[in-house]
Amino acid sequence: MGKKQLRYRVGIDAGLYSVGMAAIEIDDSSDNPYDALPIRLLSCQSVIHDGGVDPSAQKSADSRKKIAGVARRARRLNKRKRLRLKDLDVTLVNLGYPVQRAKNLIDEIKDPLIPWRARKTLLEGYIENEAQRKLNLTVAIRHIARHHGWRNPYSNVSSLAEAAKKPSSFYFEYFDRLQLWLRSEDLPCYEGVSFKEIKNKAATKKDAATEENEETKEKSYEVVRPELWDSPDCVYPTVPELITVLVSPEEKYLLPDKKYALRKRKEANSKKGATYIGKLHQSDNYYELNRIFEVQKVPNEERKAIFDKVFSQVNPKDVGAAKELVGNDQLDPTQKRASKASIEYQKYVILTTLHNLRIKDGDISRELSLEEIAKVFEFLCSDKANGKSSELDWHDVADVLGIEKNQLAGVGGTTEEGEPISVKVPPSLKSIKALKSVKGYNDKLSVVKEWWEDSSDYAREFFIESLSNSGMPNPGNDPEFQAATGAVEQLYEQLGELDESVLSELDKIKIVSGRAAYGLRTLHTLNQLMLNEGLNLHEARKKAFGIEDDWTPEGNPLGTKLGNPAADRTIAIVARWLKACEKEWGAPETVNVEHTREGFKSEKVSREIRKENDKRYDANKSVRDEIYREVYGLDGTTSDSISKADVRRYLAIQRQNSQCAYCGKKIDFYTAQMDHIVPRKGPGCSNVISNLVAVCEQCNVSKSNILFYEWASKEKRSEVSGRVDTWLKDGYFSSDKQFKSYKRDVKARLNQKNEDEPLDSRSAESVAWMARELIKQIETHFSYKGKVGFSTEGNNDFVVKRVNAFNGRLTAEARRASGLERKMPWMDGDKRKTRLDRRHHAVDAAVIAMLRPSVAKTLMERQSIRDTEVVQGYYSDKMDEWKKYEGFKFADIEIYRRWRDEQMSRLIAVLAEDMRRGAVKVLYPIRLRLGIGKAHDDTIFEMAKKPLGSSWTPVAIDKVESPQIWQALTELEDYDEIKGLPVNDNRTIVVKGKRFGRDHLVGVLAQPNDIDKVESAVRMPVRGGYAGIGSTIHHSRIYKTPKYNSKGKLTGFTFESVRVFQVDLLKHRGKDLFSIELDQSSYSLRNATLNIRKALQNGEAEYLGWLVTNSIIVVDNSDSFFDPEKNKKINLIMRAFPECREFVVTGFGTNAKLTVRPAQISSENLPDYKEYWRDALGRQKNKEVNSDMESDSVEFASGEFTKEELKTLFEALEKGVPLAINALMQTSPWVVYRNTLGQTRYKSNNHMPTSWLVE
Repeated sequence: MGKKQLRYRVGIDAGLYSVGMAAIEIDDSSDNPYDALPIRLLSCQSVIHDGGVDPSAQKSADSRKKIAGVARRARRLNKRKRLRLKDLDVTLVNLGYPVQRAKNLIDEIKDPLIPWRARKTLLEGYIENEAQRKLNLTVAIRHIARHHGWRNPYSNVSSLAEAAKKPSSFYFEYFDRLQLWLRSEDLPCYEGVSFKEIKNKAATKKDAATEENEETKEKSYEVVRPELWDSPDCVYPTVPELITVLVSPEEKYLLPDKKYALRKRKEANSKKGATYIGKLHQSDNYYELNRIFEVQKVPNEERKAIFDKVFSQVNPKDVGAAKELVGNDQLDPTQKRASKASIEYQKYVILTTLHNLRIKDGDISRELSLEEIAKVFEFLCSDKANGKSSELDWHDVADVLGIEKNQLAGVGGTTEEGEPISVKVPPSLKSIKALKSVKGYNDKLSVVKEWWEDSSDYAREFFIESLSNSGMPNPGNDPEFQAATGAVEQLYEQLGELDESVLSELDKIKIVSGRAAYGLRTLHTLNQLMLNEGLNLHEARKKAFGIEDDWTPEGNPLGTKLGNPAADRTIAIVARWLKACEKEWGAPETVNVEHTREGFKSEKVSREIRKENDKRYDANKSVRDEIYREVYGLDGTTSDSISKADVRRYLAIQRQNSQCAYCGKKIDFYTAQMDHIVPRKGPGCSNVISNLVAVCEQCNVSKSNILFYEWASKEKRSEVSGRVDTWLKDGYFSSDKQFKSYKRDVKARLNQKNEDEPLDSRSAESVAWMARELIKQIETHFSYKGKVGFSTEGNNDFVVKRVNAFNGRLTAEARRASGLERKMPWMDGDKRKTRLDRRHHAVDAAVIAMLRPSVAKTLMERQSIRDTEVVQGYYSDKMDEWKKYEGFKFADIEIYRRWRDEQMSRLIAVLAEDMRRGAVKVLYPIRLRLGIGKAHDDTIFEMAKKPLGSSWTPVAIDKVESPQIWQALTELEDYDEIKGLPVNDNRTIVVKGKRFGRDHLVGVLAQPNDIDKVESAVRMPVRGGYAGIGSTIHHSRIYKTPKYNSKGKLTGFTFESVRVFQVDLLKHRGKDLFSIELDQSSYSLRNATLNIRKALQNGEAEYLGWLVTNSIIVVDNSDSFFDPEKNKKINLIMRAFPECREFVVTGFGTNAKLTVRPAQISSENLPDYKEYWRDALGRQKNKEVNSDMESDSVEFASGEFTKEELKTLFEALEKGVPLAINALMQTSPWVVYRNTLGQTRYKSNNHMPTSWLVE
C-alpha cells in the first residue's frame, strides 16, 4: 500500500519512441471517478526511449534484442566449441593420447604448419614408434577438431560416414580454387591436373584467382581434374596431400611474401594480397581422419569415441532453457501453454471469431447456425484460403454464407476473450500459409511437404513449435506427444541430407509469436465443442472444465514481455511507473490508455507504415499537381491549398469515367459533389472510400440524406451497379484484387437496406492486440475485472469500466474541443500544441486520464461530422456544424459539458501552472548495467607490427595490443612518459611468464602509418586484428584536477573526463561499476589525457560523479556561457528557447567534449531549414504588405535568425551540440537523476544514481 491512499486517475499515451504518463488527483465531489474534478498533478511526464532499436543499428532498425541475440549466439557458439574441444581432450587423455605434450609442442615451436605436416605424415605410412605415432595423432585430431568444416545442422555424426564415400561440393570448389592459385604462383599443381582456357569471361567463377586475372587482363582457366571423384567409395586426395607444396620444408616452396588461407579466415579474407582458398564439408574431414585411423591402425572403439567428440554438434532447434519459460494452461495446469503459431490455436481463433459474428437482415441480426459455422470453418482451413498466393477478405466469407459483406456484423470488434477481429482480413491458418510460402516447398523441400501431408495433427503441431524460439515442447509420458516428437525427429534426419542453401530457406520461415492461454489438448477440446455442438467459448469452457459463470482467464503479470521490442519497452516503462504510483498513492481509480498507430509496433514495421504514408503523400502530391494543370491550367505550380477532399473528389471523377455514379451524367471537378451512399443512424457518416461516390448536383439534392436503396428503384440500382463494373483502377489501389474488393464493397453499399449503425463507446476503443494485452495486465494487477460498482449518495448503484484503451485520434479531438492547445505555455512560444515540445506527450496523457467512454463517443461523433463536412466541401450548407456538436442524447450532452466546462477547465489551469514551474518532466531511461550487444565494431583491421627493441613514442605504447604488454613497457627503466622508449637492442620483457626479446613483433592497434599518430578512435584486439570500441562507452567519469603554473603554483582547477569502456568492466560484473578503480593499463586510461592520468596517479583528481548516455544536465541559463546573443550552437538554442535549462547527454565523442541536446525539444518534426526560411519569408511579406524589401532574418520559436544561423540551429537540434567539458562544468551545472515518478533523487539506500552539483 502507498504512504497515503489518494483518489487519482491515470492516463497513458503510448508512441513509438515515447510514453506520456499522468497521474491526476481528483476530489470527493462524486463517488464516480469519471465525474470528479481534478485537483493536482501527482506525476506528469514524457519518457523518451529508443523504441528497442540498438544504437549501433539505426540504419537497419534492428532491435537491441536482435543485436544482443547475435552476440549471444556468437558467444554460445564459441562456448560450445570450447566445451567440445575440452570434452575431446578429456576423451583423448582417457584413451592414452599425450594431449599436454601436443599443446607444448605447438606453443613452443609456434609453426602453423606443424599440424599440417603431422596430418601428411600420418597419411604416408604407419609410424612404428608408438609415442611418435600418438603425438602426431593427437596434433592432427585436435587440429581437425578446431576446423572441422560445415555440416547440415539437422544431421548427426553417423550420417558423415555415408557422405564421406565421395567428395562434397565444397571439396571440388576447394580443389579448383587451390589449383588455380598454385598455377598463378608458378607452383606445382596436383599430379594430372590440366587447365582449359575460358573464352567467355561472363561464365567465369568469381573466385580470387579469376578476379585477379580479370584485373590484369590475363586469360582465365577452368580446372580439368585427372579423374572423376564423384562415384561411391572412390579414393580421392585429402587436403594435406593436396597442399604438399605449401607444407613442404623445402626452401624453394616457401612463400614468405604471400598470404593464403587454407580455410575461411575473416582477417585473411578481408586483406589485400590474401587469397581465400575455401572451406570444406565435415564429411571431407571425416574421410581424412578415417584414412589416418586406417593407416595408423587405430582400433574401431577408439575411432567411434573420437569421431563423436570431433564432430559433435548441437541441433539448432534444441533451444534448452527457453522452453522452461513457457507457462501452464489455466484450465489444465498439467499442460504447457501452446504457441500462437500452433494450428489448433489458429483454429480456435477462427471459431471464436465465427461465434462472435452476426448476420443482419433488416433490423434483425442473428448468430451463425451450426451448419454455417461448419461451412465457413472448413473454408478458412482449406488450401484455397491458406495457399501461398491466397488473399482473403470478408467478401470471401460472405460468399460462402451466400450473403453480402455488409450483412456481416461483428467485423472489427473483438471476440469473447477480447481478441481483435480484423476489419480487412478474416482469421486463417497463418502457420500453414507461412510454411507453404517457403521457397522450394514444392520441389527442393518436398520432403517437408510430403511429411506434412502424411503426419498426424500433433506431429504437425510439434514441427511448428520446433520452428519457434522455444523449440519442441517436452512430450512427457503422453504417448501421442512422444510419437509426435519421434516423427519430427525423423523429419530432421531427412532434412540432414539437404544442402545448406535449401535449409536456409526453411530457417527464414516467419511464424506468429506469443503464447495462447491454453495447451494443445485444451484448445482441441474447446474447438470440438464450438464446432460440433455450436457452443460459444464460455459454454464450451463451462461444459469441459466446469468453470463458474464469472470466470475469465487471468492476464499476464504487469510488465510481461510480448516479444515485440518496441512494445516491450513501452510496457516495461508503464509497468514500473504504475507500480511506483501504487506504492506511493495506492491503486488508481481509472486507467486510460491511448496509442498512436505506431505505438505498439517495431521500428521496422513503423518505417514500413511511414514508407506507405510517404508513398501515398507523393501520389496525392502528383494528383494535386495534375489538378493545378488540368483544372486551373497552372503548369509547374503546386500548392498545399489543394485539400484532401479535392484530391478525393478528383480521383473519384477519374475512376468513374467522369460520370455521375447515379445517373451517368457527365461531371467534372467543378460540377461534381460527393455523396454518402449509406447514411448513419446517428450523427455523421461513414467516410470510407466505398461509401463515397461523385455525383451530379441534381442527384445529390434529390437523394439528400436518405439510403440509396430506398431512393433508387430496382432498375436504377441494377443500372448503377452495372456502371460500377466499368470504373477504372487508379493509384489508390495497390492490386487488382484490392480494386475488385472495393467495387464489391460499393455494390454492397448500393444494395444495403439499412443505415449504418450509430457510433457507440466501443467505436472509440482500440483493438490493437498489444494494447489489449497491456489492458489485461493492468486489470489483472489491480484486480479489476470488467466493470466495478460504486454507490452514489442516493444509494443508486452504477458501474464503470475501470480500464480503457482508446484509439489514437481521440486526444487531438479532445484538445480541440476543450481549447487546451492555445492555453499551454509551450517551450517554443507557440499558442498551439507543438511536437517540438516533448512535454506534449505528458499533456496528452493528462487529457487521456480525464476521458470517459461517453465523452469518447461524443468526440468520435464530432470527428465523424467534421470529416463528413470536409468530404462534402464547399457545396455543403452545414460547414462547421461539428464545432457546435455536444452529443446525440441529453445525457451525453450533460456529461460532455461537465467534462469540457468543469473537468477540462480545471485540468488546463493545473497543467499550465505545472508547466510554467517545471513540474511536467521529460525523462530518458538510462542503462547502468553492462551492455549485452556488440563488444566492438563489425569491421576488423589487421594490426600493425613493431619490433620490441625499436624506439617507441608514448602514443605508440598506448596502442599496444594488450594491457600486460603496456604495463611491461611502461615499467622498463628507460621509459619516459614524455619521450617513450629509445632504441634498445638488449630490450626484453616478460609477459604472462614468457620472455620476449628485441626482435619480437609487438601488435599495435593501428595501421602501419598511424602508429605514432594521435587518434580519437579507441580500439581493442580481436582474433587476428583489432576493431573500434568507441560505441561501447559505459560511462564517463568527471574529475576536478588542480591547475599549476610553470613555477608549480596552484592557479585554479580544470574539469576533465575519463571515458570508461565496457571491455574494462567485464571482470567487475556484479560490482559497482562506477566506483571500481581503473588500472593504468586499461583501455579507458590509456586513451585518457596525460594530465588526468598523472592526477589519478598522484591522488590529485577529485572524482565528482559520472555521466551516461541520457543523463540530464540542468544549467544556469543566465550564465554568460549560454548568452543568446552569441552565435555558437548552444547560444542559438538558448535564443530560440530561452526557458530551456535541461540538456540530455547523447554521446562522448572525445575525452574533452560531450554532446548534448535540449531535453525538452524534439528534432523529429523539424522541417528542412531552406523550406522553413522560404515559408517564413513568405509569411513576413504577407504581413508587411507595403514592403518590397527582402528580410535578412526570420522568426523561429522565440528568436530571430539569419539564414546561416537558422541552418546551424537546425543542425544543432538534429545532431546535438558538442560542448567542452571544462567550459560546461565551470558554469556549475546540476547532474540530475530522477526516480520513476519524475522526482529528483538526492539520496538512495539501494545504490540508485543520485543527483550531484558541480561546484
